[in-house]
Amino acid sequence: MKTLKKALALFLAVLTTLTVLTGCQQEPKPPDDAITLEEVQALSNADYGATLDEFLIHAIDSEFEVCGVFDGNGNSLIQYCSNDAHGVSLPIEALERLIYETDLTHVHTHPNSDSPFSDGDFLFFTAGNPFEHAIVRTLSTIYYLDPGEAGWPEREEAIAFIQNYAAQVALTMTPEQQAEYYIIDDVRGDVFVPTMKTAQDYAAHFGLKLWSEPAPGIST
Repeated sequence: MKTLKKALALFLAVLTTLTVLTGCQQEPKPPDDAITLEEVQALSNADYGATLDEFLIHAIDSEFEVCGVFDGNGNSLIQYCSNDAHGVSLPIEALERLIYETDLTHVHTHPNSDSPFSDGDFLFFTAGNPFEHAIVRTLSTIYYLDPGEAGWPEREEAIAFIQNYAAQVALTMTPEQQAEYYIIDDVRGDVFVPTMKTAQDYAAHFGLKLWSEPAPGIST
């Protein structure tokens, strides 16, 4: 219990350092000085296939988290790796261009845990981000998250929910009970990440669509 309380305190401390794209509204077309989609593609530093299906099969082979953005036809627009086993961020210039596109899917991997979406992921997929679909690929599972009729939640509301939810789990539950809601990262050891139960509660609170399926090659 004390470890989860410590993790909650750390999460609150780093909230202000999270860089997310918020407050951006889609325009009918990008400004004249915006980079092209070909230039977005040129920012890629990873290649796990030309399509979403290929990426979902091969990207998990990396020891680092990797992400990709795909258009409505499943074609790759950018793939990126920050050489970090616990996080990945797209170049800001790519995000600034992608807000003018529609029906985009953002996919990233969790190579070190079976967590569907981290707290940081929840905060990234809030109002103002340019993605209609979010996917996390772990070693065993593919997790999907789509906005509901009301869209993605406001970032401030997401922060408040995460703070209150984690605090309730940390303060009112035994370590055994906490394990239903947060699991320990296999590599970092003292970092707690949400389970599917926590993700389901988050999605239900904001009217989001959440589901999962076994990863390719994983038998049920």
